[in-house]
Amino acid sequence: MSNESYNSTWQEAVDLLHTQITLEDPNLGTEPLPPAAAVAAAAAAAAYPAPPINVAFNHFAHLYIKYVQVFTKLEQCYDGMVHPQKREEVLGVLEMV
Repeated sequence: MSNESYNSTWQEAVDLLHTQITLEDPNLGTEPLPPAAAVAAAAAAAAYPAPPINVAFNHFAHLYIKYVQVFTKLEQCYDGMVHPQKREEVLGVLEMV
């Protein structure tokens, strides 16, 4: 594979990772709620019943499979890249996944 294909695979993996993080916590990166609103939001969240076990299992299984796919793409990029600074950046992201 060429250097350009590794760069595009790396970008694709980072985009997938960003999507996964957004799915897990849609409020990530937004401003925190004021204390009174945070307490009200926590109380409202506690009022909802827990999802059935098979729904929760499917959700987390899907997340796990996507993380494994992202990890595999990043690992391929790390193994094939020649540029030392890019390899270091890919390794940092790979260790976080």
